[in-house]
Amino acid sequence: MKKVDLKIVGMHCTSCALSIEKALNKLPGVKANVNYVLEKAFVEYDPEKVDISKIKETIKDTGYDVLDEKEAETIKKVNLKVSGMDSPHCSMIVEKALKATKGVKEVKTEFTMQRAIVTF
Repeated sequence: MKKVDLKIVGMHCTSCALSIEKALNKLPGVKANVNYVLEKAFVEYDPEKVDISKIKETIKDTGYDVLDEKEAETIKKVNLKVSGMDSPHCSMIVEKALKATKGVKEVKTEFTMQRAIVTF
């Protein structure tokens, strides 16, 4: 058995993590635990039954991105206070503008907390 920790981009909630975990655990020889807070999949797998590329492909097929180790080391995250963002509409405008910025990988906005979490 081999173990690998994979950085996942695009999860918005624990339901996202559960979807990925469920898909991974359907693969032969795979035991996976996905942590939304850490944005990681902790995977133990039998390389004679499945290879790492199939594991990454399964995550991508579920709708999320996997970063390689070098990319994961260069990714930064900031939590920004966005004054005046007080509705879902405002949140969508802020999110759209931030996602259009070069180098931004992911944006999560929470209008109730008036914040944007940006991964770049």
